[in-house]
Amino acid sequence: MSEQHILMIGGSAETEAVLRTVLRPRSVGVERARPGHVSESTRPTVVLIQNGANDSSWPDVPRVVVGEVMLPGGRASSLFEYPDLVAAIDRVLRDSV
Repeated sequence: MSEQHILMIGGSAETEAVLRTVLRPRSVGVERARPGHVSESTRPTVVLIQNGANDSSWPDVPRVVVGEVMLPGGRASSLFEYPDLVAAIDRVLRDSV
């Protein structure tokens, strides 16, 4: 079986590092790209969309979307816990096998 692969569109370096640390021992690769700068050379198993990113790359690949809320002062914030994010990704990975 080939390695499963997560493509993060948007998001932070911190989220990328956490996902790599947790998922690498499970043979799951993680790649982060900016919206509009997505390489289509390697088909991902899951696309993770964060920070309001809008990208139409890989429309037939399952997605996990992290929403945002607007805080007072017009500041946007993604409110999630890493264990919940990893659990959501795990469910999609398990369903894709």
